[in-house]
Parts: sequence; structure tokens; C-alpha cells
Amino acid sequence: MKPDAPDAPPPKTMDAPLEATPPAASSPVLEVQPPSEIAKIEAEPKPSAAVPAKIAPKPAKSPAPAKVPAKVPAKGVGGFEFSDQPGFQANALYAVLGGASGALIAHLLERLMGAHGSIGLFLALATAGALTAVSARLGGWVRAGIGAALGVAGALLHQLSMPEWPLLGALLLGAAAAPVLARGEPPERMAATGALTGAFAFAGLYVAKVLMDSGFLGPLLPAPLAAAAAGGAFGLFVGLGATPKHLTRAEEPVEKAYTKALEDAAGELKEILERALLIYRAIRVDLLARPPGKMELELGKRVSDLSLRILRITEQAHGIERDLGAAPAKELEARIEGLKKKAEATSDGAARATFQSTIESLDAQKQAVDSIGRGLERVVARLHANVALLEKVRFSLVHAKSADAERFGGEASPLAETIEELSRELDLTSSAVGEVYGGAGGRGGPA
Repeated sequence: MKPDAPDAPPPKTMDAPLEATPPAASSPVLEVQPPSEIAKIEAEPKPSAAVPAKIAPKPAKSPAPAKVPAKVPAKGVGGFEFSDQPGFQANALYAVLGGASGALIAHLLERLMGAHGSIGLFLALATAGALTAVSARLGGWVRAGIGAALGVAGALLHQLSMPEWPLLGALLLGAAAAPVLARGEPPERMAATGALTGAFAFAGLYVAKVLMDSGFLGPLLPAPLAAAAAGGAFGLFVGLGATPKHLTRAEEPVEKAYTKALEDAAGELKEILERALLIYRAIRVDLLARPPGKMELELGKRVSDLSLRILRITEQAHGIERDLGAAPAKELEARIEGLKKKAEATSDGAARATFQSTIESLDAQKQAVDSIGRGLERVVARLHANVALLEKVRFSLVHAKSADAERFGGEASPLAETIEELSRELDLTSSAVGEVYGGAGGRGGPA
């Protein structure tokens, strides 16, 4: 037997993973990271002061990269995004139906009058039908009447400009359609809608003429339906003229989150959010002014994540503040004083004992509220410090004159140190929030 054999080797083979693995599992935030991993931080951090820097790249299964907000929204192209797609599609569909209906009515009137191929009547009724349908969807029958009038007026102005000034006629038609397609928009957006609608209407009228004059639809559809199809094609082009109304500048994700949070924030926490957002915007401007490179991309991702951590902690503090508002300390004091007076005034021993028990319960509640209030003050104080460090990051970036550095070194080292310091301080602030939640009766720490 060799009693020493099982004793010596097992501790050596098992100690190494036991020393490194638990900290990595319990501390999703890695404070010191290489440049290639700098954006891989957890969305909801927990205290990790005990994690040594040398094991930073250890966890390979960390889901952190998925938590980093994308710099460009999924629907954004070139700094713009298309908003309210269902509304745009519905308007286009109504314009197609309205244009088809108007063209069908124009065809039937032509047959009744014995005329044929009156492009003016087709244009007037197809435009009026498209704008009437869109207006009825957006504003009811009164708006529908206004849309019809604008459609007829636009078609009349177009015809008066023909054949000498076809482009002018198209612009006049678009200007008549703009109040319907860009209702409620500022003048510059309405002007853009009118110009684009005029261009689309010019193209749509050409397509409708080709469909009607070439005889392409004749073998496929009866004459009334062929006219309706041509009108629907024209109506589609008119509906597409509403594109400028739905084309908006894409909102940066971090700024969007802050803007939404500021709608509900108030008081000192709102000031913290406003200041953090102002600094974040300044950092983004500074980064955009530098030649694009690896360091700028990593800095942008890291600063975005740290700014979102400040936002989340501030929102948690706002939730605590809201909870405290439901049980203000002064109200509890007033209730306790009132019950004390009743207890002293009563001559019934059982009632006095009940009053005393209630007073003790309320007093314990008041102490808990006071404790939570003190914890909240500590969290708010730390948030002020975190925002100050974020501002220090901004000034460190200004002083980092090396625009083409590819890693945190040389002149960029103070910047990296400041970012790491802010990350550590945010860990401590998150811990402070967890302590407040723990003092609130075991509701749990930060999510």
C-alpha cells in the first residue's frame, strides 16, 4: 500500500481549476482585458474586485459580446432608418386601391360620353381616388373630401402645364398631394414629399400610359379592369411619394435608451442622466473626429457599455426612490405619534397592548425606510462619482493625441487606466445597489 500516493497528487491536479474557475463564474465582469476582448463585458455586472488580471481571458463561454449594443440599428442605412413601415405600406395600398377606383370610374365615364383615351380625365380621377383613399384612412370623410379636391386641383395644374412644361406640371401635382401624404410634418419635409411625389407621379403616369396604349393588358383583362390596373399602378407611384415622411435619422442606441429613461426620471437622478448623456455625446463626437481605427472602435464599444451600466444603475436607484415614496418616513412618524397618544389615552389593557404592538411594527418599518434612504444616498453619491469618471474618460481621450494607436499603450495608457477605474467603480456602485435591495427586505440585488 502507498498511502501517500492518493494524498499528494489529487490536491495538485484539482487545486488549479478550483482557484481560477469560481471567480470567473461569480464575476462576469473582467476588469483588465486585452484589446481584442475589450468589448466583452457583462450587461449586468457584479462586484469582481477579487478577480486577478491574469485570468481575464479565461472564460470562453461568456455571452457578453451579445450584450454590447450595436452601433448601427438594424433598420438604419447611412444614418437613417425607415419608421412606421406598417403605416407606409397601408398608405401605399390605399393609394393603389384609390387610383384603381378612380381610373375605373374614368373609363366608365368615357364609355358613357363616347370618348376614348382622355388622359386628363384619367389623371384627375386616379389622383383624386388615391388621395381620397389615403385621406379617408388617416382622417375620416372630411379629410377624404379635402384629398379629392387636392387631387383634382393637382391634376388640373398638371394638364395646364402640358405639353410645354411636363416637369413643372409633375411638381405642381406633387405639391397638391403633399398636404395629404405629409400631413403634420414640418415645411421642409412636406416640400421634400411634394418634390418626390411629383417625380413619382411623372413616372407613374408614363407607366399607366404604356399599359393603356400598348395593349399589353387587353388580352389579359377586360377593358374596365385593364383601366383599373393602370390606375392602380399610377396610385402606387403616388403612394410611394410619402417616403420622406417615414425616412428619419437613425437614433443611436445608447442615446435612445437615455432619452427614454429621461422621460420618467426626475430630480437629482435626472440631472445625473442628463450629465452622463451629455458626456457620452461629447465622447462620440471626439471619436468620430479621429481617423477610424481599431482603437476607436474598441473605445466606442467600451464607453457605450459603461454608459449603459450607469443608466441601468440609475434606473434601479429610481425604482428604490419610487418605492420609498410609497412609505415616507414623515408619514410613518405621524402614524406612530398618533398611535402612542391613543395607547396612552385608552384604559383597556388589551387595546393598549395592541396599540403598542402596532407601534413597534411601524417603528421597525420606519427604521427600514431610513436604512434604505441612507443606502440610496450612498448610491446617488457614487453615481455622481461615476459620471465624473466618465467625464475623465472624455478628457483622457482628448489628451490621447495618438490618432492611429492600435492598442492601449503609450499615450493611450492613461485612457485605458481611466476606463478600468470607471469599470471598477461601477462594480462598487452595483454592490451598493445590491445592499440597498438587501436592506429592503430581501427583494434581491440588481438584475
